[in-house]
Amino acid sequence: MKRTLFITALLLSAQVFAAEVGKTAKGNAAPPPPPNPNLMTSADFTPNVKVDNLWDGVNGNGEIQLKPIEIYHFKEDRNVGPGRLGNPICYADVDNDGRMELVAASESGFVWIFKREGKSWPPKFGSGRFLHSFLGCAVTGVDVHDMDGDNIQDIVIGADQGRIFFLKGKGEGLFNVSENAQIQLNGNGENGELYTGRQLSPRIYDWNGDGNYDLLYGEGSYSANAIYILFNKGTSSAPNFRNQKPQWLAYGYGREQLAPTIADFNGDGKPDILTGALDGGLHLYINVGFKEDQTDAQYLLEYKGEAKFADTPAKFFGIGTRPYLADLTGNKKMDLLISSVDGKIYASQFVGPMERCEFSKPVIVKAQDRLKPYFGPMKKTWYGHHEDDSYTYWNPARYGGNTGCNIKYMSETDVETQEKYSFARAYYEDGYTGTDSYFAKYYDDNINNMDYGTAYRLSFKVRGRAVKPVLHIRQIYEKIVKGDTEYDESFTKDFDLSAGNEWTDCSFLYTPEFVSNRREHPSVSVSFKMNPGATNAFLDIRDIKFQKQ
Repeated sequence: MKRTLFITALLLSAQVFAAEVGKTAKGNAAPPPPPNPNLMTSADFTPNVKVDNLWDGVNGNGEIQLKPIEIYHFKEDRNVGPGRLGNPICYADVDNDGRMELVAASESGFVWIFKREGKSWPPKFGSGRFLHSFLGCAVTGVDVHDMDGDNIQDIVIGADQGRIFFLKGKGEGLFNVSENAQIQLNGNGENGELYTGRQLSPRIYDWNGDGNYDLLYGEGSYSANAIYILFNKGTSSAPNFRNQKPQWLAYGYGREQLAPTIADFNGDGKPDILTGALDGGLHLYINVGFKEDQTDAQYLLEYKGEAKFADTPAKFFGIGTRPYLADLTGNKKMDLLISSVDGKIYASQFVGPMERCEFSKPVIVKAQDRLKPYFGPMKKTWYGHHEDDSYTYWNPARYGGNTGCNIKYMSETDVETQEKYSFARAYYEDGYTGTDSYFAKYYDDNINNMDYGTAYRLSFKVRGRAVKPVLHIRQIYEKIVKGDTEYDESFTKDFDLSAGNEWTDCSFLYTPEFVSNRREHPSVSVSFKMNPGATNAFLDIRDIKFQKQ
């Protein structure tokens, strides 16, 4: 059974949309489309490819893999540009059950927890569990520590914007994940919160041995590129980092994106630092003790060189490595976890000698793959990168959005006509609806070269469950002159759709118009959003056409 929804809209001079909405009687067939070519490529959801479902943090080869951090930083020529970094990681007993967990954060703003299975080498983990909490568009640091003295582990987060905060643990590996419940560490910020630098990689450790934890952090921006420490002037249940200047621990020497991890490398009882860096190396700094005669560098460590790995080429892990030192086998010897630029994690064992910082050949870390591959958009994975040689993409979950939305391509056969057709299904992984509702956006050169004053019809079919779908049309980058200044402005309109158990035909008539300073051709994007009413909500879309009338 079909329903048809007609929507007509006209984009007028600057910001006016006029719309008329009507529905045919239930059961009436939709009018046939005009005999014009479809301006949308891949609108029948082909080509599609089999992609890994990485919402469990594990790829189809059973390897831990998250989306790498993608962030702007200074390159060697000091021009600002985008680049990828390894994901921040740590290794701790998150739920206090005596078994260790690997905690990893990703560029998508989520944190995954992997339970360790056994103590054999190489280490293996269970399937990843992602916390239902969006922590920002770029999580650049993660650590685990009891931050408020209640004997329950908390998760500490370093963010791109220079914030350091923690998610309060509730016990048994559960956390208060509400965005309003993120607890800021206090410091010298305008409102008493801790803001220091950018792209921070924090570690919590009692550096001076006074029984209260202190805060170490690597700084990501080019002008700083160092590791600093703030000493806790309060207690471990009520920390205080106010009214002090950060102390130098390690100079970065221009390497950027320093991500420290802590261990005693030379057996003298003092903590040393091994840090990842943008250059792809792991760099050792040895603690030579307190220097009373140096005002600004009393705690400064001495640089001893770069770590080496057996039978492994230099810079094997790519740029922006993120290490974590821990005993992975229970033999009380130091091992190493390394997060690489491809989103995978490697493990290596320390072979010594102490200050030469040598490790065994890295092995990739495995885990249980709970979510199996599916057919998805183009040739990339769930995080929505587009085809390398095309501007066409279906983006499952808005970039940096707080939602577990995913999109996969499916097919079925019409029981009446025996016609086989493909469609896209948007749904929520792990039932996490979050707060963002956009799940798909279409934009390519074909609908980027339309004609002003010409009518175009957008048509498609939808069905769904527990969802209120919306069509979002956006005419972008129109030139507006105000006084002596020219602006780029976009004009948008949302249209409510109806999606039930049966397919509904939707039709939208669109005429781009603009009276002054117009572009040669209008540029348009088409988006859909979900507005879910339940965790099991989904929306199916098929037979999308965008045709000149």
